Amino acid sequence: KFKGIEGKLVAVGGEDLLGKLSFGNGDDSSFVSVEQSNGNVTNYNFDDWASVKITKVEKLPDAETRPKINTKALALNRRVWLIGGSLLTGKITKIDSKMITLRNDFSSMLIPRAAIAVIDFVGGTVESGALDARPEGLLFFGGDFFEGQLVEMVGGAELMIKQAALGKVRVPLQKIRAVKFKEMKKGADEGFKIRTRSGSLIHAQSIVSKGLKLIIRDNSRYYLNVYAGEVLDLSRGTK
Repeated sequence: KFKGIEGKLVAVGGEDLLGKLSFGNGDDSSFVSVEQSNGNVTNYNFDDWASVKITKVEKLPDAETRPKINTKALALNRRVWLIGGSLLTGKITKIDSKMITLRNDFSSMLIPRAAIAVIDFVGGTVESGALDARPEGLLFFGGDFFEGQLVEMVGGAELMIKQAALGKVRVPLQKIRAVKFKEMKKGADEGFKIRTRSGSLIHAQSIVSKGLKLIIRDNSRYYLNVYAGEVLDLSRGTK
């Protein structure tokens, strides 16, 4: 179960342990297990750890080379907000009816569309309140709002939108500030936080390591499959 993920765990009592990490695979439903260089394994329950820093992860065997970026639109980092408040950052390389593909330096992540509240193409849109109480649709840079449902991304430079009156319409990406899917749930933030190297912040409820991947249940109750090498650290509570 200890497969190529190394890190440092700081326990609630302040002691720290270096070693190989495994999440959710230990005895007695432990949260994380640490195998030290002498072979000793220590299991920590959810209440026993304060933070975990991931320091070294093996490369994915099938590591994709960096994607070919055909258009300027694909080269930019976007912010995808999930309904539970998590923020995922990366390059959007595909949008279809079920999933959005978010690409980072080391791997790709599939995000279930049902989990998404907003795609912010420039940053700051959600924080500004410009989408509060809006229906599903597009916010343009000029401030106009176009009600409709995002169907797919076409060729990396346009979004296909389905509207009740007009049917399917193509809109150039460079005109779009944000796409609204659903309202974000405000409030209770139990669980723990996961920060990634690309600037994502995931509000998580559970995590299980499977090989070099981490299966994370975010608090919108959907699962994300994240390469451990993308993760910087995990922390509990208000830190």
